[in-house]
Amino acid sequence: MIDWLENNITAIYSGVYGKSLPDDVARDLIHFEGNAQGLRLIHSLLQLNLTYTQASGIMKYTRCGKDQNRTKVTMINLAI
Repeated sequence: MIDWLENNITAIYSGVYGKSLPDDVARDLIHFEGNAQGLRLIHSLLQLNLTYTQASGIMKYTRCGKDQNRTKVTMINLAI
């Protein structure tokens, strides 16, 4: 999805609004950091008092949105 969006967002924006998409806005849209937004939501906006384990359970993305290394992530063994 990131590849498709990166390749097509400027053309879509130009077609709809008739002007070029600012670079900082394109960067934010392409490299959206979902984990940070989720943590901000449960901590600051909803003021939930969750444990570290509960908060980490909402983590969806295994790498930062700005990370250019798109290698496949493998499962790791976690000692509980």
